[in-house]
Amino acid sequence: MKRLYGCCVDYQSVTGGTSVESVSQAVAAAAPLRSSATCAAWSAVESTSERQQASTYGNFIAGGLAGLAADVSTYPLDSVKTRLQTQVLPPFKYNGVGDTFRKIFIEEGLVGLFRGVGVVATLTVPATALYFGAYEVSKDFLLNSPLNQHVSEASMVMASGSLASIAECLLLVPMDTVKVRRQVQGLRPLTSEDHLRSHPRFYYKSNWDAVRTIVAREGVSGLYAGYTATVMRDAPFSALQFLFYEELFKFATWLATRQNRPLRPYEKLLIGGVAGGVAGCITHPVDVIKTRLQTQGKTQGSGTRLYLGTWDALRRIVVEEGAAGLFKGVSVRVGKIAPQMAIQFAMYEMIREKFFAVE
Repeated sequence: MKRLYGCCVDYQSVTGGTSVESVSQAVAAAAPLRSSATCAAWSAVESTSERQQASTYGNFIAGGLAGLAADVSTYPLDSVKTRLQTQVLPPFKYNGVGDTFRKIFIEEGLVGLFRGVGVVATLTVPATALYFGAYEVSKDFLLNSPLNQHVSEASMVMASGSLASIAECLLLVPMDTVKVRRQVQGLRPLTSEDHLRSHPRFYYKSNWDAVRTIVAREGVSGLYAGYTATVMRDAPFSALQFLFYEELFKFATWLATRQNRPLRPYEKLLIGGVAGGVAGCITHPVDVIKTRLQTQGKTQGSGTRLYLGTWDALRRIVVEEGAAGLFKGVSVRVGKIAPQMAIQFAMYEMIREKFFAVE
């Protein structure tokens, strides 16, 4: 036997044991067969590679655009949540979601509800793109690794969600620090009578002024205040959210398939909203701690902080305010996260399907 251009040819069968010229004829006949088969194989490989590349780009771009739309559209709810979370000791200025909306609008106008949205609009695209892109890449890697034989798919989905949130936090935390500082700041510059005990007060002329001032007074670490608490919040939040989303999406797809129809747009919105809302409620206490750490700054004069870190904040909130203190603003957070995630996931799926042919 001899291999000729990828084909096995038996000399005896080709030549009948007589002529070498017949071998040349066999080679010539085999060459186009080999060539066409190889070209088809390479074409398939290249096509698959291109689809995978387009899929990766699609995940990042779709995630960034979906995150921008979701974050900006629900920003006023986030401002209300932040005001409620940062009230430490009575008497409280804000009493509930409706009262907070009304007072912010009357005292500060519509601008008060959207203060700090610029930094969100700027950084949420790369942050959310990194979030969804890292999730899809991590999930594909884990599902195609040897771990797939020993670990459940649900565990790998949760691990992928956690890894995605850790990557996102590198961009998210500085953005979030500036955002919440701007959300709770007053309309006038600070005076000697202002203090952080009853309610944190800051005054920044713009988002850039906030970045510059925080770095000048607190160092670069000031922009990453609450980083540990943010990871502690977002890693389990993302793990639970993606788990709920994937399972609900599978169930809804199964139901739709039985009815011989595709998923309806409102069903996709509902799946994302339920997944985000439930995960947000479960992880809310860590969000309260994160917000307190990000907005405390340094007390003027003494240079000290109200909370020394994540665990100190947890202890003091429980001791001074009771367990209820950890759930301040939970209704508005769930009310904000549910529509936010509904919009984000629905747009994410739509953009991937329509523009990148990602299923």
